[in-house]
Amino acid sequence: MRIYPNDHKNQINALSFGSNKRTFVSCSNETSWKYFDIQKNGHSVFTCQAAHSDNIKQVSFLPESEDMVMSASSDKFLKLWKIDLEKATKMTFNKGEKGDSDSVYSQCSLLHMNEPIEAFSFMKY
Repeated sequence: MRIYPNDHKNQINALSFGSNKRTFVSCSNETSWKYFDIQKNGHSVFTCQAAHSDNIKQVSFLPESEDMVMSASSDKFLKLWKIDLEKATKMTFNKGEKGDSDSVYSQCSLLHMNEPIEAFSFMKY
């Protein structure tokens, strides 16, 4: 068992493993989400800072994915993120925009909802 102390300041709201079962993302009552690799050191590989303007309630890898993450927040936004680990050279990154070549992740899609988003799930068709 591995413990990741001090990575979140508040209670964890969601945790999701990538399709490789080695990486996972998590969020808490903060505006950022974190990416982990269990084969790396005992803390997050990077943090997606200021991903939302309010607490993130849900974060999840897309099904069968290792590089696409969806996040949902009380700010009423659902955001899709593409992760590029080739660029992951620092521990913490500022919010990247689509096409920002210096970012380890980019915001691919943005959907505004009428109500705060507490949770979501993926369905296979």
